[in-house]
Amino acid sequence: MSLLLKLSLVIYAVLVTIYCFQKKFRSQRWLRIFSKMLCSVGFLLVAAACGLESGFRKEPLWSWGIFAALAFSALGDLFLVLQKGEAGKKKFDSFTLGGISFFSAHVLFSAVFVYYRGFHWGTVIAALGLAGIQLGMLARVKRRLDWFSIFSLIYLAALGFMAANGFLFFTGITLEASSPYFLCAAVGAVLFLISDLLLCYKLFLNGKAEWAEIGNTIAYFGGQALFALTLLYV
Repeated sequence: MSLLLKLSLVIYAVLVTIYCFQKKFRSQRWLRIFSKMLCSVGFLLVAAACGLESGFRKEPLWSWGIFAALAFSALGDLFLVLQKGEAGKKKFDSFTLGGISFFSAHVLFSAVFVYYRGFHWGTVIAALGLAGIQLGMLARVKRRLDWFSIFSLIYLAALGFMAANGFLFFTGITLEASSPYFLCAAVGAVLFLISDLLLCYKLFLNGKAEWAEIGNTIAYFGGQALFALTLLYV
């Protein structure tokens, strides 16, 4: 592991820790925007350092596909952090644009995962199952199926499909020999799923759950770091 990559990981870890556990970095608007985007730039720098160390040409589809997905995620972070007021009140507010960016990231992650691990019908079942859970959540809070609710169903189906395809990398892990990128991809997908489920909980069930916001942030940035590290080992 090169010095550049080690420094990138240390700086990234410090930025995420400060953002998560210093409340003023999340409560003051411009400080929140600045600190969160530093974290987002951080996982892009980790991915770039990994790609430069391993060579983007080794597995170009994986390397550039994952890097592009991470870039869409960083764009989604920017839109989400710029959101003012309650999400979903306008058709194309910052929150919705952020959701579209993350949806694009999930599509890219999924495309790369399917290319390398193949298509399995179980991943479609997982996608429909997660959308079904969201539908039940909407029914519980008696929210009508407006455009925002429908988009949340589509988004969670994409999330479920991506996460399920990520879980498939667990099947390639053995005690004898396996590439570390299998473990990074699988655990990264798990953390991304946890992150978005916590976000949905806070968004639709308990808007005052600070623990959910902290858990969402830790799981999200942890998952992105693991996805970035796959560029080192692929």
